[in-house]
Amino acid sequence: MKISRDGRHDFSRAARKTHPREAFVSSERAFLRKAKELAPKLPFDDADILVVDEIGKNISGAGMDTNVIGRFYNIVAEEPEKPRIKRIYIRDLTPESVGNASGVGLADFTHRRVVDKMDARATNTNCITAV
Repeated sequence: MKISRDGRHDFSRAARKTHPREAFVSSERAFLRKAKELAPKLPFDDADILVVDEIGKNISGAGMDTNVIGRFYNIVAEEPEKPRIKRIYIRDLTPESVGNASGVGLADFTHRRVVDKMDARATNTNCITAV
């Protein structure tokens, strides 16, 4: 059974299918195409600045969805062609993150509120164990 969720974390009926074992590999391309259609994305390809209201571990393991913002900053993933965002500004950290500000380094600027809420030890521990 293949199941995909959309940007609101709802299970997609269109992407929920069962396949016989023999057809599993051949059906994978269509499933991946559908999953990409359902993936959250920005409503534009280019921006001078993206203002992010909140980042947090409850939103994404990296604080904000790297596939949505188009920034990865790691040695294995290539940067996508779009979106092309020149600068990212973070306004706040979710309470559910309990100070873990993983992903703050993906931004160019951050509000002082994020720094004040940040627990450096929790953030460092998360970053080290994620490698």
